[in-house]
Amino acid sequence: REREASSLRGSDAGELAGVGKTGVIIQSDLASVKDDFDVLVDFTRPEGTLAHLAFCRKYGKGMVIGTTGFDAAGKQAIREASHEIAIGFAATFSV
Repeated sequence: REREASSLRGSDAGELAGVGKTGVIIQSDLASVKDDFDVLVDFTRPEGTLAHLAFCRKYGKGMVIGTTGFDAAGKQAIREASHEIAIGFAATFSV
C-alpha cells in the first residue's frame, strides 16, 4: 500500500524491486485489492499496522507484522486479533 500522493502508485512492484514485471501493482487502497491476496505483509509504522490489522480482521486476511515500536495497547490489539486471523509477529524487522 502506498500513500495517495506517491508517484509509485500504479507501478509494478517487481520492476521497482529490480526483478522484472510481476503484475503486482502498487496501490493506495487496500479495499480495491482485497480479493487479490490472502496475507498482508506489513513493515510500516505502528499506526499504519493497526489500521491494516483492522482491515485484515474485517476481511479475514492473515498478516505478517515486522513493525516495531508498539505500545502495550498496540501489542494487545495484535494479541486479540490473533484469535481471529493468522498472524506472524516479529517486531525485529526494523526498517
